[in-house]
Amino acid sequence: MTYLPLIATSLLIITASDIEAVNSARRDTPVELFRKAAAAAEAYHFDEAADLLEQYSNAIPRRGKAPVSEEEFEALTGRVERGQLMMDRVEKIIVIDSITVPKTDFFSAYRLDSSAGTLRDIKVLPPGVPALNGQPVFIPESGQTMMWAMPDSTGRGVITELSLLADGSYEPLMMHPELNVESDGEKVNALFPFLMSDGITLYYAMDNPELSLGGLDIFFTRRDGTEFMQPQNVGMPYNSPANDYMLAIDEITGTGWWATDRNAPDSASVTIYRFIPNELRVNYNDSDVEDIAPYARLDSWRATQPAGADYTELLSKPLAGKGGSSIPEIRISIPGRGIVTAIKDLKSANARRLANDYIAALNSLRSAEQRLADMRRDYASGKRINSTEIISLERQIPQLRSSAVGIRNEIIKAEL
Repeated sequence: MTYLPLIATSLLIITASDIEAVNSARRDTPVELFRKAAAAAEAYHFDEAADLLEQYSNAIPRRGKAPVSEEEFEALTGRVERGQLMMDRVEKIIVIDSITVPKTDFFSAYRLDSSAGTLRDIKVLPPGVPALNGQPVFIPESGQTMMWAMPDSTGRGVITELSLLADGSYEPLMMHPELNVESDGEKVNALFPFLMSDGITLYYAMDNPELSLGGLDIFFTRRDGTEFMQPQNVGMPYNSPANDYMLAIDEITGTGWWATDRNAPDSASVTIYRFIPNELRVNYNDSDVEDIAPYARLDSWRATQPAGADYTELLSKPLAGKGGSSIPEIRISIPGRGIVTAIKDLKSANARRLANDYIAALNSLRSAEQRLADMRRDYASGKRINSTEIISLERQIPQLRSSAVGIRNEIIKAEL
């Protein structure tokens, strides 16, 4: 009888030791803590990520080599801190549509009113003018300037402008290296420019690791004389840990567009969101939604819409010119005369005849582009679509575009 308490005590001591050993074995290693922090950041759980990073710092050995490089740790810490700040200012926007398209020439899916400018392929640039492949050329309504990303001596993209002269030549290129904000003494890429109709506000993408949430983030800045001021990150939901780029706003139709790698089915595709811009920024607050993260991630763009809202009319709204008037018959820049918008304003009979061919070519192009966009959207939503027809249209559209450009050039020649 006298031995039973001793035996029980001994058993209790062993059991407690075993539990401590099990708990120790289950404790995350520093590498696991860091990986969990990275995963939490990807899921927009930035407060949790910050806590895990603190645990990682406390868990790394005081001597010897750290399991994660200082550069990786600082990079993730910076992303988490920026994410925490952005989560406090998630803009409350209404997204009315989305479409997944191939990344190549994705900007051709942006259906902007002519007053907002046009996004063209780099082939529109004068011969010999360099440009990064896959980049759009932004041309404002006047047609007198162009803006795009040109490679510098290191291959990085630098946003560049040129002004077209009446004789068809152009002024010396104006580069904007001030938009390539340095990171650790190195220049970064500045890509996908879109200049608002005020000629002052610029949206573009930059991959600065000290300012971006992911790879490419969207920034905005304003022109001050010949240069642009310090850019500002536009925040969420536009930016994400993925690549986000090419934000454009059409003030006539009252819609905006931006492209992102998030939610894309593969690395060769992007998702384009169409939204209603706010005149003044309005951010989510705790009284709006219980959990802001799904809206910051844009898990469901339909969840951004008020209950019962119908945007069919806005989505089908025809493009309009200034003051809501109908689309001009044509829009051709004639050197020395400016923009011609009506066939009757062409002086040459041959030019007027060609103008009808030009309108027909443009209609064919727009019809093919719309059909392709619809087919891509149906394909992405899981509908049974003949992929060979999509491929055929993808090959046909550049030919239609080239034909329209050729006719336009003939009209210009006929008028000179």
